[in-house]
Amino acid sequence: MQDINARPIRLTSVLSMTIDGDTQRIEEAFIGTLKQHNATFLLAYDEPENKGRTLAKVAPTSLIINRQGDTSTILRFTLGQREQAHYQTAEGLLNLGTETSQLLVETNSEGGKVVIDYILYINGQHASNNRLTLNWTL
Repeated sequence: MQDINARPIRLTSVLSMTIDGDTQRIEEAFIGTLKQHNATFLLAYDEPENKGRTLAKVAPTSLIINRQGDTSTILRFTLGQREQAHYQTAEGLLNLGTETSQLLVETNSEGGKVVIDYILYINGQHASNNRLTLNWTL
């Protein structure tokens, strides 16, 4: 049964990762749905490569990404805080941490954008400096 409150969206995700001075960029496009409750947005989309579904909850000062599929994780990004998470893969479980230095949310009647700058830690060690941008249009 389809949720009548969900609106279809086009979503692009751009992740820039800097590891030891080398920057890599991953850009993906998805078709998904958007629900809004006050200033909170819930984006949902399928990730064929992960054989699963991702939910992104965007609020004015936080972002939560719940990814389920071949790999599973719930990543929390809160401005000015270090958050802990787990990343489940076929090879085992990794302990992750995110430390968010910037979180910008912009929305209008045609869509929205969230930009976060964060440090990623794996098993307590600095892994990369990242910028994640999510853009969606109705």
